[in-house]
Amino acid sequence: MTVYEKGAELVRMYHTILGEKGFRKGMDLYFKRHDGQAVTTDDFYQSMVDANGICLEGFKNWYSQAGTPTVKVETEYDPKLKLYRMHCTQSLPKTPGQEKKEPLLIPLVVGLLEKNGKEIKLEETADMKKNGILLKLGQPSQTFTFTNIESEPLPSIGRGFSAPMILDYPQQTEEDLCILLGHDTDEFNRWEASQKLYFKVLLNSLVHEEPVPPALVDALSKVLKGALSGTLDKGFVARVMSLPSQAEIVAMVPEADPIKIYRAREGLIRSLAQALQDQLRQVIEANEEKGQVYRPDQIGKSRRSLKNVCLSYLSTIGNHTTFSELLDRMTQATNMTDQIASLAFLVNHDCQQRNEALETFYNQWKEDKLVMLKWLMLQASCDLQGNLSNVQNLMKHKVFDIKNPNCVYSLVGGFPQSAINFHHEDGSGYKYLADTIMELDKINPQVAARMIGPFTKWKCYDKIRQGQMTKEIERVLQEGGRELSENVYEIISKTLQDAPKN
Repeated sequence: MTVYEKGAELVRMYHTILGEKGFRKGMDLYFKRHDGQAVTTDDFYQSMVDANGICLEGFKNWYSQAGTPTVKVETEYDPKLKLYRMHCTQSLPKTPGQEKKEPLLIPLVVGLLEKNGKEIKLEETADMKKNGILLKLGQPSQTFTFTNIESEPLPSIGRGFSAPMILDYPQQTEEDLCILLGHDTDEFNRWEASQKLYFKVLLNSLVHEEPVPPALVDALSKVLKGALSGTLDKGFVARVMSLPSQAEIVAMVPEADPIKIYRAREGLIRSLAQALQDQLRQVIEANEEKGQVYRPDQIGKSRRSLKNVCLSYLSTIGNHTTFSELLDRMTQATNMTDQIASLAFLVNHDCQQRNEALETFYNQWKEDKLVMLKWLMLQASCDLQGNLSNVQNLMKHKVFDIKNPNCVYSLVGGFPQSAINFHHEDGSGYKYLADTIMELDKINPQVAARMIGPFTKWKCYDKIRQGQMTKEIERVLQEGGRELSENVYEIISKTLQDAPKN
C-alpha cells in the first residue's frame, strides 16, 4: 500500500501543486536526465523542483514519515471587513521509530459556497485552479484569508482529493454536509459529504432511533435528478448512493456490535428506498439495456452500476413484487454483471424466488467452475437468518472441493462477510470457522492461515464477542498442539497477544 497507493497519491500532489503544464515540464526534465537509468524518489523530486524553479520545502517529508496527517480547520467570518479566515493546523501521529514528525507540505484546494449552494467566485491569483484556489499548508499552523466575501460561506476543503488527509472540521454541521452533497461543484467532496452524512446518521441511530433527516433525502434526490438529467456522471452517482461498508463502520465504532451495525445500515437503506422509491425506479428505467448492444466500456459500466445500486435499495423493501422482478431480471439478464447483481439481492431474503433463482443459476452455469465460485460466495456471505447450516451443507455439495483453494476462499472465506451469521450471539459462526481452520491446516496450511483473518480483528468488537472469538482461536492452538503448521501457529500466537482471559 505504501509503494502503490501512497506513491500514486504523492505523484498526484505534484500535479496539484504544479498544475498540468508544470507537471509536464517536470516529467520532460525527468526523462531527459534519467532515461535508461535506475532512479530514486529524490531524482523525481529534483526534476519537478528544477523544471519549475520553485521550492517545495516539506514535500520530501511525505517520503520519510509514516502516517496520514490530520488537518484541523477552524473558520471565522468578519461581516464588516468581508473577510473569511481559515486557521489550519496539521499533525501526524507518532509511529514506531518516529516520535517526532516534521511538517508536511499539504496542498489544499478550496472552494467557497453560499448557504444556498451557489459557488462563490474567488479573486484570481497565481494559485487558482479549475476547481478552486490552492492553499499550501507547510507549517504546523497557518491562517489563510479570503477577501471580499459578501456573506459567511460554506467551505469545500480538499477538492479533487488534493491531498491524502483526515479533515477535522468541528464547525461543519449536518446541514452543511447536505448542502455540499446537493450542490458542490467538486465531485470528490460531494461524494465525501455523502459518506460523512451516512456515518453521522448511522452512528446516531446506534445510540437512539431517529428518522432519516429530510435534508439527506432532499440532497440524494438532487443527485438522482442529476443522473436523470445527464448533468452528473452515472458512475459518480452510483458511488454517492453507496453507503460505507459494514467493515468501515465497525472501524469507526469503539467495541462495535456488528449485528446492531448491520441492522442500522439496512434500516437506513430501507428508509431511503421508501422515501426515494419513485425516483429510484425512474433511474432504473432510464438505464435499462433491453434491446441494446452490451457495452463493456465506461458508459455501459456506469449505467449498470447505477441501475444495480438503485435495485439494491428497492430490494430492501422486500415484497413479493420486488422479489418477482429480481427473479425476472436474473433469468433475462444479457450479461453476468446484471445477473449476479439480481441474484445477490435475492439471496438475502427467505422467499420462493430465492430458491428458484439459485437453482436456475446453478443449472445454467454448473459446468463453469469459475462461475460456480461466485454461486458459492453469494450463498456463504448472505445475511439470511440461520444461514450457517446452508454453508455447512454446501461444503458437501459436489461443486465444492476443500482441496481447491478457490473453493475455500469463496465458501469459507465468504461466510465471515455475513454479520448476522458469523457474529451470531451464540458464537456458532466463530466455532465453525475455527473447526474449518483446523481441518484445512492438515490439507493446505497456507489456505488455513488466510482463513484466520477475520479472527485477527477481534479487538474491534464488543467485550462478549472479543471473548468468544479469542476463545475459539485459543481452542485451535490447544487442540492443534504440535501438529499445527508454522503458518497457522504464528498468526494465532500474534493474534492472541493482549487477548482477554477466557
